[in-house]
Amino acid sequence: MKLILVLILLFSMKGYSQDPDVIVGKWIKANKEDLIIEVFKVNDEYNGKVSWSKDNKKPIGFLMLENLRYNQKSKNWEGGKIHDPNSNRSYDATLAMQSDGTLQVSGNVLFLKIKRAFKRVR
Repeated sequence: MKLILVLILLFSMKGYSQDPDVIVGKWIKANKEDLIIEVFKVNDEYNGKVSWSKDNKKPIGFLMLENLRYNQKSKNWEGGKIHDPNSNRSYDATLAMQSDGTLQVSGNVLFLKIKRAFKRVR
């Protein structure tokens, strides 16, 4: 009985751990579908560049996400920056994978946290 309980716990823990590379790929902004960001990994850091923009306000190839690292404890990608090509400002960024498979991108502006949801491009 104890062996079965231990095996169940081990298998459930494996499901709980998250592959940090799960965010690598192309993501489209969920509500307007007017922007695609391609997330890629360089060494242990994750970056994201604009790969398509509906209104051409964000230039293709523009590095929007930079220097994010996966935090095993929080299960988030943190410590990086998000860049706004319109204002040339940079903000602290956090990415979080949601249970429905969407990627939540958060930028911290002073005391405000602005969140945008992205869904994977298939």
